Amino acid sequence: MLNVEAGSAIDGASHIHHLNLISCEDVESIFRAVDARKLRTVFSKRHLRYLDVSYTSIRALPKSITNLYHLETLRLKNCNNCIQLPTLGCLPRLKILKISGMGTVKCIGNEFYISNGKAGVLFPALKELTLSHMGALEEWMVPSGEGDQVFPCLEKLSIQGCEKLKSIPICGLSSLVDFVIQGCGELRYLSGEFHDFTSLQLLRIRGCEKLESIPSIQHCTSLVELKIQWCSELISIPGDFRELKYSLKKFMIDSCKLGALPSGLQCCVSLEELWIWDCRELIHINDLQELSSLRRLWIYGCHKLINIDWHGLRQLRSLGRWRIFLQDLSIHFNTSGSLEFLGIYGWDKLKSVPHQLQHLTALKRLYIRGFRGEEFEEALPEWLANLSSLQYLRIAECKNLKYLQSSRAIQRLSKLKELSIWRCPLLSENYRKEKNGSFTMYEDVNKMYTYQ
Repeated sequence: MLNVEAGSAIDGASHIHHLNLISCEDVESIFRAVDARKLRTVFSKRHLRYLDVSYTSIRALPKSITNLYHLETLRLKNCNNCIQLPTLGCLPRLKILKISGMGTVKCIGNEFYISNGKAGVLFPALKELTLSHMGALEEWMVPSGEGDQVFPCLEKLSIQGCEKLKSIPICGLSSLVDFVIQGCGELRYLSGEFHDFTSLQLLRIRGCEKLESIPSIQHCTSLVELKIQWCSELISIPGDFRELKYSLKKFMIDSCKLGALPSGLQCCVSLEELWIWDCRELIHINDLQELSSLRRLWIYGCHKLINIDWHGLRQLRSLGRWRIFLQDLSIHFNTSGSLEFLGIYGWDKLKSVPHQLQHLTALKRLYIRGFRGEEFEEALPEWLANLSSLQYLRIAECKNLKYLQSSRAIQRLSKLKELSIWRCPLLSENYRKEKNGSFTMYEDVNKMYTYQ
């Protein structure tokens, strides 16, 4: 392994396996006592397996880089003077390619794959490809000639911070296992289909505000986790999720324009976590009773939601964590007696904590937050003491709340370990003032916190 910093010199390095060129302002200047051809010689070393030319002022990698037959890892980061990516598609053993911060590259074209125009297998061994923070990148093309096969072994693809990129080609990437797209603000679509993507396990799309649709994922029969966040124009997730019923374990949809959950989601018997956040067009959440593996359910900020399958939820004995944002007085619910974790987020018009919660005798953690209405009751309900298993109670942003329960009710919460109060100004003020009042009944609580 050889690390080369600015001002260093290289000579006689005929058997380099690992080379870092670190912040070299003028790459050729590191070969002080050697003629400039030495640079090309190093790039033609057949022994080289790892090459990092990050933070250099290099304008282009020499064509002789195609002679690095044993190169397995190449890192190009913040090479700001490089306006074109090198030809790398014919490197037979390249497994990891990370390109980041090359802010002048506008297009990934054919020159990235081949230099002689010959068809064949391109990037034949590449397993991991990262393109990140390439602010000028607008277009990404893939050779489509007869006989071309691109990225046949690619398992991990990460595209991040490419704000101007309008499309991402996915044709032929059937070996993908992990696919991440993040912070591509101009992205409109994925070019191609997820056909034969039977190895894909993780799909995460985040912060793509202009993305309106994605291809059907019903053929991604190994998909374990699907996260789509902050894609404010995404109106649907096509495909029949019944094809994912034995694979999908975690599904998160956050800040999207969906009017309905994906078809067949209710059949995913393997689903363990369901997160639905800020889907402001969503109206119904139905047919949840078949989600027999569901352990965590979070519903938050769905302001048009008028119907939730509470009856189905009651049948889910596996459900251990449950957070619901209550936004309409017309919602009525019955809860699972086996529930151990519940977070409720209030609404200005609600006047009290929903009385149905008193039957949750297995509940260990309860979060009460956001009951801001002027008519909200001044004290927590006496029935809260029925939660005989409760260990953690957190109360936040309940501005009208002044008191906890009566001393008799408090004493019944014998298992309570931690109580925290946050942004409840009246309640916190009473806590500070009263030395012999109801708060003294909590002297057995291990931890008690108040925050403004």
